Amino acid sequence: MSKNTKQDPNPQGRHHFLKSTGIMMGALGGMALSRPAAAVAPPAPVPQKWDTTVDVLIIEKMPLFGGNSTLNGGDLSAAGYSMQQALGIEDSPELMYQDMMKAGNWLNYPELVRTVADHSVEALEWAKSLWAEFDRVNYHGGHAVKRAHQLKQRSGSGLVVKQYQKAKELGVVIEQRTKLERLIIDSQGRVLGAEVRRGYKFPDDASGSIAFIRATKGVVLASGGFSQGVALRQMYDPRLTDTFTSTNQPSATGEALMAASMIGALATQMDWIQLGPWTSPDEQGFGYIPQCVERVVSYGLMVDPANGRRFFKETGNRKERADAIIQLWHPALIIADKTNTLKMVDEGRMNGALKNGSLKTYNTL
Repeated sequence: MSKNTKQDPNPQGRHHFLKSTGIMMGALGGMALSRPAAAVAPPAPVPQKWDTTVDVLIIEKMPLFGGNSTLNGGDLSAAGYSMQQALGIEDSPELMYQDMMKAGNWLNYPELVRTVADHSVEALEWAKSLWAEFDRVNYHGGHAVKRAHQLKQRSGSGLVVKQYQKAKELGVVIEQRTKLERLIIDSQGRVLGAEVRRGYKFPDDASGSIAFIRATKGVVLASGGFSQGVALRQMYDPRLTDTFTSTNQPSATGEALMAASMIGALATQMDWIQLGPWTSPDEQGFGYIPQCVERVVSYGLMVDPANGRRFFKETGNRKERADAIIQLWHPALIIADKTNTLKMVDEGRMNGALKNGSLKTYNTL
């Protein structure tokens, strides 16, 4: 999106728009962990002494656990679950598979999509076995039917906290304020452990002290998004300068992805970065509006405020919706009536959006 004067008559307004447009990374991107067949020299020496030895390494660089998974809207998609059936919703893993492939422009890995669709009900039942509570079925763009089962807390914390409690019950130790510096491999490319920075205080990369942790059974990478790492995201999409804000939590900077790449992992489809058509210029980060917009797209009109006209199908593919909004060069509006909005949006969150000014009420058209 270069600054073409014909298409961008108001660069100042566009800059303001981009500053308030959210990015959610990793919708299609992923990390395929593979090693070259031939022996290679480690990128850095193996330490002579390990400070700690564990079976499986689990660390969190922030003082709070969960990252983006805690902040999200708390929806888990499952096809053919009993909550859908009780509402008369006909769904199946095959329909979910087709929806996911279509939403991914058929570029996603079919076997991975099939795994998600075929085991979605099992995933939901597993979450409930941890005492996570789901009380609503939502509709999202790209879904042919309502299948997003929402947590009672209206955020991912309703599951992440339960997972954390279960892990503690099993004796799992999760080190917080511990930042990954590099993965340590031997001459055959086997991952031995990691160099970390304990006592890390985000975002001071010089804080804390270096430690070496040996992992005898494996290192699990579950670092999620990277959209707060401006330089990293621009490697894959140069358009995404610091004029874009992000709905990711502040520490989603992608160093784990880079650490894996440094030892030979292959990053695939990293340029498929999702631009979220759900943020507001009136609030920062993942606030109230993302959790309102995705709920009311099936009831509201998405219009261009310059002329009051609809310009795209509200329930369409998220990428296409975002691209259509960006082509306007200014924010769009979604207009919905209060009665239907309250069917889908938690009243507390709606009141929060009203209070910060990102959601407004009008008595007449």
